[in-house]
Amino acid sequence: MTIKYAVISNKDKDQNKKISTLICKQLSEVSLCNVFQITLGKDEKIDLDKLANVSIIFSLGGDGTFLNIARQTAALSIPILGINLGSLGFLSEIELKNLNSSIERIANNDYEITTRMMISCQIIRNGKIIYKDNALNDFVISRGELSRIITLDLTIDNSFVDSFPGDGLIISTPTGSTGYALSAGGPVIEHNSKLMLVTPICSHVMHSRSFVISKKAIIAIKVINDENSRCLLSIDGQKTFTLQGNDEIKIKMSKIQAKLIKVSDSSFYDTLRKKMYNRER
Repeated sequence: MTIKYAVISNKDKDQNKKISTLICKQLSEVSLCNVFQITLGKDEKIDLDKLANVSIIFSLGGDGTFLNIARQTAALSIPILGINLGSLGFLSEIELKNLNSSIERIANNDYEITTRMMISCQIIRNGKIIYKDNALNDFVISRGELSRIITLDLTIDNSFVDSFPGDGLIISTPTGSTGYALSAGGPVIEHNSKLMLVTPICSHVMHSRSFVISKKAIIAIKVINDENSRCLLSIDGQKTFTLQGNDEIKIKMSKIQAKLIKVSDSSFYDTLRKKMYNRER
């Protein structure tokens, strides 16, 4: 049986398809497979019909490329292998220097498939759902450019938590805990965990701290009306949606999960130490 692979690369990072072409060539040499290339530009949508019967997606780029591909294809439940062409590449499983050995392991079925929790959101305006989306990293509700501080009311499972005046709130998955949430003072959470994290951004209250929340919880955030404030919802740092006063954002664990290919023997903590602290053991 011929295996089908898709190599999806960031158009800006894989110029002239040089690296993706190399990967396709190497895959064809070590495995009986049907492999094809897709280049992805900013805000470009993947033709999901092309991914029918694909066994593995190879993501070439940085974390942004990986998040974009994962979010667009998660409903298809196709495992993704991240190949880092960026700087940090925390979500990428392998670096270019390990490409040959990793492809051999893929060809020999010597890999694991891990799952990552995703979260979903609904925006409700005047009692109607006007927008829905999923995220692998986070949803960020923040003030717009040149805006004053915004005030957000946070409710968890119908229990009012508090009002947060400031720059906004980050609602993240464990995968997203090492992203923007970490920069805002949130904790590091092992990526295979199943829970949610709410982290205030530059909040104007003395008791502002992150909240670690059950995966079963429903988070509701209401934008307090202020005609001088502009508020945005960011999805995985990739897409934005403009919010209005009195909009309500409901967030919970998504029914879909992202599947990631693991070919290295590094643990989560090995990756954390190397990528975030630039230290070997």
